Amino acid sequence: MKKHFERHPEIDKLLNEIAAYRLKTQLGRTQFGLIVANDGHFIKRLETGRMPRIPTIERVREIMARKAVKTK
Repeated sequence: MKKHFERHPEIDKLLNEIAAYRLKTQLGRTQFGLIVANDGHFIKRLETGRMPRIPTIERVREIMARKAVKTK
């Protein structure tokens, strides 16, 4: 039986921001995670309830704001 959990609202907000950014840049889930957190499962971990540290959240948002990730 799976445990029911509620994600923290800040994680839902971050996931929405990531989804919009990935749509714009055409980055895959794994590629995005490797770039921002050196973790190919970063998005999956967020979706399953993992709460990253505040500096990690800030770094992800900073990278997306700078558009530091270049597509092909």
